[in-house]
Amino acid sequence: MKRKEQKAAYLFLLPSLAGTAIFVLIPFADVIRRSFLKAVGNTFVGFENYRDVLMNQAFREAVLHTVKFLAVCLPLLLLFSFGTALMLCRLPAAKAFFQTLFLLPMAVPVASLVVFWKLIFHGNGLLNEALQLFELEGKEWMSTDAAFLILVFSYIWKNLGYDIVLWIAALSGVGEEQYEAAKVSGAGSWECFFIISKALHEHPVK
Repeated sequence: MKRKEQKAAYLFLLPSLAGTAIFVLIPFADVIRRSFLKAVGNTFVGFENYRDVLMNQAFREAVLHTVKFLAVCLPLLLLFSFGTALMLCRLPAAKAFFQTLFLLPMAVPVASLVVFWKLIFHGNGLLNEALQLFELEGKEWMSTDAAFLILVFSYIWKNLGYDIVLWIAALSGVGEEQYEAAKVSGAGSWECFFIISKALHEHPVK
């Protein structure tokens, strides 16, 4: 019986595995193979292409910007999502509504978001038009240092809901008796916060 169930499981997995192999693994292996060849002529050049990329100034700047972006976004996303989840756990009547509200950005395609932000921050966009109403000078926001902040805001806005749901799932596993015991023993807000952190480490989100 178990062998039949295993065979059935493999049969169900087969289409997914085949799709992954055809559309992910095989193209990835082909890209690796081509990376050791010249773009024209398919002559083997070893690691020459990798050296050219690493010596490229634009590539280095892209890496630095990516590291900077992650160093800013990840801590902020963690902080905002955890704080919001804590607040929503204290508002059970409104929790479902706000969970749905925060998850809505995830349903928006990235291409649509790009058009949306461009509509706002373009040189002739809505933000500059609003500033002109107050006789303030507009800017090419996407060509200034503000572009980085716009990118950070966009990333957090789109991904905040998913992290909030994960935190709420974890916080729901923390028993109310742990809070009550902490309060009875004279624990303050920060002590209760560390109790929550301890409980989350003992019962991680799976």
